[in-house]
Amino acid sequence: MDEIFIECSPGVSGDMLLSAFYDLGVPQEIFEKPLIDLGLKEFFSLSFNESFSSSFRAIKAEVRIIKNNEKRLWHDIRELIIKGKLEQNLEKKIIQVFESLAIAESNVHGISPENVHFHEIGSIDSIIDIVGVCAAIEYLKPSRIYCNTPNVGKGFTNTDHGLISIPSPAVIELISGNKMEVSSNASIDCELSTPTGIALLLAM
Repeated sequence: MDEIFIECSPGVSGDMLLSAFYDLGVPQEIFEKPLIDLGLKEFFSLSFNESFSSSFRAIKAEVRIIKNNEKRLWHDIRELIIKGKLEQNLEKKIIQVFESLAIAESNVHGISPENVHFHEIGSIDSIIDIVGVCAAIEYLKPSRIYCNTPNVGKGFTNTDHGLISIPSPAVIELISGNKMEVSSNASIDCELSTPTGIALLLAM
């Protein structure tokens, strides 16, 4: 594949990117094989289903957690990835995404990246999103990937840290640290771009 353009005006998240790559034609086994290699086969099931929003067709990725949705530190996730013995480029890309998230979270919380407790990011569904999207990129091998300006949304959202403003501190840290241009739709009062989605864009 020569080039990919990612439409980010509605926002961006890990599961949105996962769904888009599946709809583009990436086989489901491409998403699942590296997760099985990481020893996560018994922890989840992944399906892609057709859905509609305002009469427009879309694909929605559905992750069902089978075992405990364990939350991990960054060094736990890195060890899991390295032990999986993935293809070198894929392993490098996955670690790049997680490392950028760890650095952003460490700056927000004032702790070492090694000790970042990822909460939502470290849960199994976010690991599936990151590993799956990186695997899809390695499968397609586009010469270039483009995107337009992601919409981050506005307002407040509940997290494991309590009620926080949108865009979240981690998103602000990612976009400011990388001088990424974003937009905010004043008419939409919700989170439109997640830390995982932004981190994946920055790694492409």
